Amino acid sequence: MRTPLSNTIVAALIALLCGGGAHSGELQHNPFKRPEISPQAHAVSTPTKKKTSVARKPRAPAFRLYTTLVAGEDSMANINGKLLSIGDELSGYRLTQVAEREVVMVKRNHRVTVKLKP
Repeated sequence: MRTPLSNTIVAALIALLCGGGAHSGELQHNPFKRPEISPQAHAVSTPTKKKTSVARKPRAPAFRLYTTLVAGEDSMANINGKLLSIGDELSGYRLTQVAEREVVMVKRNHRVTVKLKP
């Protein structure tokens, strides 16, 4: 339970915090206004990341498989409109396997499987 003295103290503190006297109804400042800060006053330097070179897979050209002919060593594939036999190259990739619905192209150690689209 508050006493009249504690109510007076609370009212005086509120008046002081608001920046006015006991009878002042207007605020002296806008409590919701953001403070103005100069960019140099609070400049924070962020550490720059070093770019490390990561070995990436070579990007395969856009291969499109149109059809395949599975016939053992004589298998063939129509890739990007070119008829290739096993061992033939296209854009640096060698045709190594031909299956009914896909082929495998290899360049160095990079292997690309190209599937027949419906």
